[in-house]
Amino acid sequence: MVPVAEVVHETGGRVRVKIASRKKDAAYFSALAQKLEEHQKFETIHVNPRLGTALISHTSSVAEIAQYAEKEGLFQLRTIEHSPQTIFQQVHKVVTGWSRALENVTGGRLDVPSLIFLILLVSGIYQVSRGNVRAPAWYTAFWYALGVFSKGYQGPGDLGNTSDLLMDVDGGE
Repeated sequence: MVPVAEVVHETGGRVRVKIASRKKDAAYFSALAQKLEEHQKFETIHVNPRLGTALISHTSSVAEIAQYAEKEGLFQLRTIEHSPQTIFQQVHKVVTGWSRALENVTGGRLDVPSLIFLILLVSGIYQVSRGNVRAPAWYTAFWYALGVFSKGYQGPGDLGNTSDLLMDVDGGE
């Protein structure tokens, strides 16, 4: 029986397929890579039997890959329909990426929630230092700083957790 493969990622000239039923089958993936490399429009093939995936760099189309794979009895390709992401989900993904990058640059000492906390705290201190104690700006900044800090702080040794501050809307990625 021909296994079913799903397109999990596609960009111009590259497609990653997952063949879940053959996961950890090194012999299958070795034979798959060898057979796909015979096609002249498939440039490079990287297989990962542990994950059950094949990355195909090509100068053709996904339809042509599907047709070739089915003709050769390698797999039957189907495309997963992804629901569109909300604007919040897209922003969440971007901000989470920024937070990870900031953590990498600062050696884990600073992430986006920590940065927001510091900016709001400094803003509040600045307003107080200017004598602007009656305007709502300084205590609003303190209030938001406290909110960000309390959501980001999980206990001793943990000064921020982006996934707690930024609602986990992408299914745990």
